[in-house]
Amino acid sequence: MEQFSNRVEREMLEFKAREERMGILFPSDDVKDSPLLSEKVKHFAYLLSKFKATENPDELYLLKRIQIEKEKLEKVLYPNRFVHLLRKTFHILTAEDRHSASFQKKSLKSREKLFDAVQSAGFKIPREKMLQELESGRDRFTVLVSNYENEKEHMDHQLLFVKDISGGYSFEGFKTSLHYESSSESFREHFFGNVPTSYNTREAYHLLSGRAVEKDGSYIQLDLNDRNAEGSYRIKEFRSDYGFDLKNAIERLPLKDKNADKIDELEKALRNGEAVTAVLEVKEREYSFTLTANPQFKTVDIYDGNLKKINLSALRGRNIKNEKQKTGAAKKNVRQKNKRAVRIQ
Repeated sequence: MEQFSNRVEREMLEFKAREERMGILFPSDDVKDSPLLSEKVKHFAYLLSKFKATENPDELYLLKRIQIEKEKLEKVLYPNRFVHLLRKTFHILTAEDRHSASFQKKSLKSREKLFDAVQSAGFKIPREKMLQELESGRDRFTVLVSNYENEKEHMDHQLLFVKDISGGYSFEGFKTSLHYESSSESFREHFFGNVPTSYNTREAYHLLSGRAVEKDGSYIQLDLNDRNAEGSYRIKEFRSDYGFDLKNAIERLPLKDKNADKIDELEKALRNGEAVTAVLEVKEREYSFTLTANPQFKTVDIYDGNLKKINLSALRGRNIKNEKQKTGAAKKNVRQKNKRAVRIQ
């Protein structure tokens, strides 16, 4: 995509393109009509105010040309010499001040909204870096951010910003790659757009790790075996009417700590997509496992220290079997001791 270093030229071309589109939609409009010429004069005044502090030679030259064109249009709009001079000495000056103040206010509000959106998504970008990109005037730009989740995983983010028709910028979302230090070729990548649902960096990490995250009453999960044409994963959504009751699934677990507050903390963490460590009691023995929510199968998954999935029923069965084996071995030892005792006698 072509990028202009001359910001004034960019905005002039955008205005011209907008005029041409309006001409197609409203072919009966006469560009010489006073209301349309007035809007053009206002736009020229806006550009003169917006870029009056520029030091770019090309922009300065174009601003001079805009000033000349603006004066020509004003003579057409106000042919009476007295009215024209009066307006030029009074009304135009105050109008330009209003345009300048209005632009500064809108620009500041738009930028603060943009900074808030970026921070809400969990990104810490130096304000100076963002301002530098915003001042570039490009149609779109990306900001790169990287961070380590732990000693084995790191994430690379590409934040996308797009210029809208008013000249302001919006935060469209971010493309995130989850990399594993154990393999230079092993990574997962997905674009998290802000429409219809916005995401933050923590949610992106959990989703790329294969876990489900609750958003607006539904559970969202990425299908890591299915990608779309853009290379992002297909999204699986499990709405409330799907029937997954996380609280009930947790209550079925043989948790050692059944304190109500602890249960609520566990439920909240699982809803957020966390992998939570918890202690389970099976046949009077304690096991430390990692738990994750599995809305598709309406359960809570259990993993051991090697991230191997554990079947709770099988675990209980193995313990029963182990107890029987221990009991049988104990009885055998008693019989052998009795035999040896008889032999000694």
